[in-house]
Amino acid sequence: MLVCNNVNPYNNLGVGVFNLQRKDQSPWAAKIVSRNTGRDRKQFSNRLQLEAKVLSSLNHPNIIGYRAFVKRPDGREVCTYKLKQLPF
Repeated sequence: MLVCNNVNPYNNLGVGVFNLQRKDQSPWAAKIVSRNTGRDRKQFSNRLQLEAKVLSSLNHPNIIGYRAFVKRPDGREVCTYKLKQLPF
């Protein structure tokens, strides 16, 4: 179970991106298929699933760390990532 102290939405255009501040752990990001996608929901779900598949096969220090692809109880897909610390 992922517990977060602070969730901030950055975008709500088919896929929402959220910053998950986890207590005493590295921060994560989550992409969640929006409730407002209507008939395009399947298309956004497929794109997010493809993104998860590609990221899960990559291992490079300059690529965001893939963590999980799950389906919420309401049926929407979520892809989680470990955020990288920027050098500046």
